[in-house]
Amino acid sequence: MKPLDALRRFTLAKLDEYRSGLPDAPADLRAYIAENLSDLAEAFGVTPEKLTESVAATTDDNLARCTLGSIDKARKAARESKGEARERQAQATADAVGAGAHWRGAEAELDLAQLLACCTGRDRVLVFACDAFTIAVPMARLLDWKSLRRSDAWAYVDARGVHLRWGAAGGLNFPALPQVPKPGDTLRCDGVRRAYAGAIRVALPAARSEVA
Repeated sequence: MKPLDALRRFTLAKLDEYRSGLPDAPADLRAYIAENLSDLAEAFGVTPEKLTESVAATTDDNLARCTLGSIDKARKAARESKGEARERQAQATADAVGAGAHWRGAEAELDLAQLLACCTGRDRVLVFACDAFTIAVPMARLLDWKSLRRSDAWAYVDARGVHLRWGAAGGLNFPALPQVPKPGDTLRCDGVRRAYAGAIRVALPAARSEVA
């Protein structure tokens, strides 16, 4: 069990004991934190000394409540940090997609595997931008495609949207949205409404420099 999960379980048990009139519950919680100081300090993102000081400065009446609150804050910070790292990776992949795009007339061929790796959520969009157009395509449509796992598929983008092709005549078209969404907008995709949560941008090379 992860340190914060174990601490939360122990804290809830001691909180119930304290509310039931057992006066030793806070001391038990302090002892638990001291025994697991190194692991808990790392999980909270503080030094062992800082954690020790914080526990010592908290009264028995507030110890369990403050501990639970600190656990919630640490979990939220960890989720946000993980999300930011995922966002940076997705944008780096999108940069590679754009750099590797190859124009054939009005269509830019894309690395499909990298393109799918850019998709981080159904409430987000991919924005493709070049000198000829700027369009937004919901990630939800591409995420649905990922489950099909066709090894012979390839992709291209044009002013109308993203297009997948495979075999002799197989294919799917993912139309662009009427406009690039803004913060606070609602995405409407395949009959589902979602609050818009952001975009990954694919900067395509200038079309005129790629046309033979």
